[in-house]
Amino acid sequence: WEQALSLLHQIEEDKDVNSNVYTYSAVIAGMAKHGLWQNSIDMINLMEKKGLQPNVVTFTSAISACERASMSSAALQLFVRMRKSRVQ
Repeated sequence: WEQALSLLHQIEEDKDVNSNVYTYSAVIAGMAKHGLWQNSIDMINLMEKKGLQPNVVTFTSAISACERASMSSAALQLFVRMRKSRVQ
């Protein structure tokens, strides 16, 4: 996940390349494998702040991070948030 995050930062610094939902989702998926649930949620918040709409993969990865960390309430909040934003 650290390499993916580093790559995301490099992409964002490069004026010729734009980060997108796929680059953020890849970072979040890496964080999920390590149970970094808060970091995953923070990345979703950052995406939205930058005008990027998280997709089902993004939310599923963050929910998985919450599950790995036994943060069921955070996982449920993400699920509700996903449904409210009409992600399918």
